[in-house]
Amino acid sequence: MFSDIKIAVIGGDRRLSAVADAAAADGFECAVWGNAICSGGGVRCTSHEDALRGASAVILPLPLSQDGVRLFAPDSGEGGELRLTRLVDDIPETAKVYGGKIPCDIMCMLKEKGICFRDYYEDEAFKIKNAYQTAEGAVGIAVNELPVTLFGSRALVVGYGRVGKATAELLKKLGVRVTVAARRESDLAEAVCKGMCTYNDASGLDGIGGEYDCIFNTVPVRLFTEKILTGLGGILFVDLSSAPFGADVSAAEAAGVKMIRAVSLPGRTCPVSAGISIYETVINCMKKEGVIT
Repeated sequence: MFSDIKIAVIGGDRRLSAVADAAAADGFECAVWGNAICSGGGVRCTSHEDALRGASAVILPLPLSQDGVRLFAPDSGEGGELRLTRLVDDIPETAKVYGGKIPCDIMCMLKEKGICFRDYYEDEAFKIKNAYQTAEGAVGIAVNELPVTLFGSRALVVGYGRVGKATAELLKKLGVRVTVAARRESDLAEAVCKGMCTYNDASGLDGIGGEYDCIFNTVPVRLFTEKILTGLGGILFVDLSSAPFGADVSAAEAAGVKMIRAVSLPGRTCPVSAGISIYETVINCMKKEGVIT
C-alpha cells in the first residue's frame, strides 16, 4: 500500500522497535538503524546514512536525547554514540522529521536546514495515551511493592494534570481510597465529583502525615521537604514527575520512605503499546502534512 514511501527509524528502544514493526506491517519501506532490539520490522542498515537515504519520513526516539548531545539509543552502542548535530547534517532536506522532546538547539538546526519537523510528544492525543500508560505502570509498581492489596488501601495523588488525573481515576476504579492534592479549585472540584477526597496544597504539604499507604507524585517540584518526609513513616513513594522531582532520594531513604523514581514508565512497562501510540501519532501527522493520503 505504501511501498513507494520510505520511513527511516533511527535509534530508540523497544518503543521504536514496535514503530518499525507497525510501519513494515502497513507496507512502508522501513529502514532501521541504531536499535538493537528491532528484529522483524524493517530492513536493518549498516549505517544511519543508508537508513536515511531516500527517506520521506524520519522517526526518532522519545526522548530524542538524554544528554542533549547524543541520540537516545540505550540498547545500541553505535546508535548511542551518534551526535545529534551529525544526525541533522545527514537527514535529507526533503524528509519530514518526527521526534519526541526535541531540544531547542536541534529545532533551530532543522529550521536552518529547511527541514520540516514535528515533536510528537507535544501532540495532545499522544499525551493523553501516554498519561494512561504511565498510570497503569504506576499501579503495577504499587501492586508489586505494597504489602497490602490496593483495594481498600489509601493513596495520595499529588498533582492533577494528565498523569495525575489518569492515575487517580485508575486507582479509584480498583477500590483505592484516593485523595488528590492540587492547587486549582477546579481540579479539586472535579476530583470531588469523581468521588475522591481532596487536599488543597496551595500552602504546601505540611499537613500530610502517615495516613496513606502510598503516594504518587506528578509535580516536578521539591514539595516533599525533609520535615514532611520524616512524618510519612515507611510509606511507598512513587515519583512520576521529571527533574528536579518531588523529593530528594537520600532524604527519603533517611526518613524510611521507600521512594521509586518511575521515569518514562511506558517505555519500560508497556513498550509495544507506547510504540504503537508513537506510530499512530506520526501517521496522523503524515496524513495532515500530505506525506501519505
